[in-house]
Amino acid sequence: MKIIREPKVYLVGSQIIHKNELGKFLEDHNITWSSDTSVPSQVLCEVAGRVCFDDKTEILTNEGWKKFSELNRSEKVMTLNPSNHQLEWQYPSHYHSYDYDGFLKFVESDDISFCVTPDHRQYASLDQTSYKFYTTSELSRTLFYVLSYAPGGWKHGVLPNHIKLSAASKKNYDEEEEVETPSFSTTTTATTLLKPYLKKSFISIRGTDQIINFCKFICYYVCRGNVTNGKVIINSYNTEELLNICKSLMLPFKVYNDAERKFPKINVYSDRILLDFLEDYCGGLATERRLPRWILNLPEGQLKIIFQTLIKLSGKDYCSPQKKEVFFTFSPILAGQVQEIILKLGGTSYLKLTKTYGNNSIYMVTKKKGKTVAVNDGKVMMVNRKYSGKVYCVTVPNSIVCVRRNGRIHFSGNCYMSFQNPRPGGNQVYLKNIKHQGHGSVLEHAVYNFLICNVSRALTHELVRHRHFSFSQLSQRYVDESVAEYVEPPVIADDSELHKLWEEGINNLHKIYLKIVEILSKKLEDPLYVRKWLGDNPTSTEKRKWVRQNARIVLPNATETKIFVTANARALRNFLELRCNRHADWEIRKLANLMLNILQENSPNLFGDYEKNFLPDGTFEITTLYRKV
Repeated sequence: MKIIREPKVYLVGSQIIHKNELGKFLEDHNITWSSDTSVPSQVLCEVAGRVCFDDKTEILTNEGWKKFSELNRSEKVMTLNPSNHQLEWQYPSHYHSYDYDGFLKFVESDDISFCVTPDHRQYASLDQTSYKFYTTSELSRTLFYVLSYAPGGWKHGVLPNHIKLSAASKKNYDEEEEVETPSFSTTTTATTLLKPYLKKSFISIRGTDQIINFCKFICYYVCRGNVTNGKVIINSYNTEELLNICKSLMLPFKVYNDAERKFPKINVYSDRILLDFLEDYCGGLATERRLPRWILNLPEGQLKIIFQTLIKLSGKDYCSPQKKEVFFTFSPILAGQVQEIILKLGGTSYLKLTKTYGNNSIYMVTKKKGKTVAVNDGKVMMVNRKYSGKVYCVTVPNSIVCVRRNGRIHFSGNCYMSFQNPRPGGNQVYLKNIKHQGHGSVLEHAVYNFLICNVSRALTHELVRHRHFSFSQLSQRYVDESVAEYVEPPVIADDSELHKLWEEGINNLHKIYLKIVEILSKKLEDPLYVRKWLGDNPTSTEKRKWVRQNARIVLPNATETKIFVTANARALRNFLELRCNRHADWEIRKLANLMLNILQENSPNLFGDYEKNFLPDGTFEITTLYRKV
């Protein structure tokens, strides 16, 4: 009898890369790319995935909502920081556009609309608490939730201390020049107009109160005003507030009643600079109305004032449990900006066309309380939809972008198929970010084959619980265990009394196994006995297998076995985190230690994040910043 005390592990197989086919893909998509690693499993994880939106999807940029095909590659896009769920503007690092012919994953309801490739990343939760990345195909038949609002809100707003409206002119002015004064604010917003004005070179608006009143005045203009004959004409029932705004801004005004429409009109008189500003930066036609970008980037408190002003002028506040507020406009640009404001105030919204007025469509934006949106809940279901055309996406540092389809907003994972040569930080940084984002499906493309020897049947009983592994194990029905070897636990080997008891027990069971084999083999010499248990004319192989399968029942868990294991990197990480642990059985912990050593040497970018903490028995447990990827 041979006693075994150390397992052995051999990495007998891993993937290769078909460089010709990969090169053909890169050529077909006009991509120049190479990885800085030569480890095939790490390269494949870097290549993995083609994840994009259909051509009806829009993305929120600092120039408004745009279809992906309309991006000019100079914009910032709105992202969600996964660590705090705050809104952040970021520049995309990559832009993606592919021809696609196949099925997309499609969802449509009052709260959400998306149509994406099956491998597209969803930023989703299965329990409405913790969010991580899943491929859409992983969630096809699972109840999941996505964010249609930003729980962390908008924390990057800036309130300028000075608004300066300047006229563009080649003339040198003799008037007093503007002198900037020190201020705690970090920002001065300056706007240069497109038309010259010869009386003044600028209009200056200073202080929080004046700036907020100027913002309100702009709201009045975009909702109820127009520029005519050198003055701003505003139709409004809110006469008192508007007059106070004009007084604060020192704008002359005149109030008169419109006999035809039966509500007051206010004529506001100003220098040409203000009139040009309104037409150039806030839109002349009703269908072109918009807010200047600096207003949309105000802090949350000031944005709330802007939103309330817009609702008061061109909306309706429904006193309902859902706290719905609705805004109406002829301008699709302004409608999209109102959706952006709602998003920054922690709410969600949807946009739709309600009816036409004359030749113009009326856009309705409905504000709703921020919430998660359920998919596959029995009411809103994901289905396949045939699609042939372009698909698009971008890559951003936060990995989550704000998108809109059919007027419905939600936050979605972005495309991680980012080819760049050279890639900043290379394969190591790329895979580190994948692990940080928790996008474990990428790691499933890296596969390893292990041949494991010198382990007990007790160990393999635990090993096969890892259901994402594939196994082929030595069969005791086909293999003669008359020369079996046995695994002895260290605690028993270290104690002479326990070792003697263990050795006696193993020897006795081994002798019983041999005796059963001997007796059964002799009985099979009787044809009647054979017919009773094996039927007519069994082969010699069938007889040997029958004998061993009945004798093996007495063999102990300590019997040595060999097992072939195939697993992907994601499943292996789960196994290592569970078994390289002080609470795991000593033998499987020792095996997991050996496997981790091999994997860290073979694929350091996939497994190098694990730190080892040694235990008294010489094995180690591991820690990592990226558990449960």
